[in-house]
Amino acid sequence: MNNAIAIIIHLLAINIWIGGTFYSVIILPRAVAALPPVQQHQILISAFSLFFAFVWLAIVMLLASGSWMVIYIFGGFSTIPLYVTMMMSITLLMVAVFSGIYFGPFKKLKKSLDDIPAQHRYLAVIRRLSQVNMVLGIGIVIVIGGGPHFFV
Repeated sequence: MNNAIAIIIHLLAINIWIGGTFYSVIILPRAVAALPPVQQHQILISAFSLFFAFVWLAIVMLLASGSWMVIYIFGGFSTIPLYVTMMMSITLLMVAVFSGIYFGPFKKLKKSLDDIPAQHRYLAVIRRLSQVNMVLGIGIVIVIGGGPHFFV
């Protein structure tokens, strides 16, 4: 039962993070594109503030449930299959990229109150780095689905 709960928590966290990243990279910029830059930036700052709080929660959920599964399902780090090592590596890379977004351009974006050109630059960096994380997240989904079959 505990293993099932860990897997469910893990899958929920993956969906929150990767789905939210897809939304913030593909959908949200197009949805606000017709608005004046000031309104665009206000909406994006608000949306990212809320989404990034959920990403931090997802990271905690992933690390906790992933650690549980490594220990209790796979018997420890020395016995995990290659695909699990691949998922963990990609996840740690995504955490690093997200931390760079959060503590770099996002913090600067929130402080650049009325500087529209600066906000535009920070949002562009956030979008590029989020695109990287989206591709990495899609890679994780591929490893989850194909890993047990391709990377044994």
